[in-house]
Amino acid sequence: MLVGRDTGLPDWLVLVTTLGGIDVLGVSGIVLGPLAAALFLTSWQILSGQRMKQPGGAPVTPSVDE
Repeated sequence: MLVGRDTGLPDWLVLVTTLGGIDVLGVSGIVLGPLAAALFLTSWQILSGQRMKQPGGAPVTPSVDE
């Protein structure tokens, strides 16, 4: 199997991203589709963790001066 179980991605997500990668990128999408999904999910987890470390646990919104 090209995408191992150690990736931590659900099986359905691997299937969907592989098929989508093949549709968009051709044969190289077999690897690049799940890779893009793994990078997105990892980035999302990192950013979510950083936002929760802020005081109050809520994102800081910029003030708008009109």
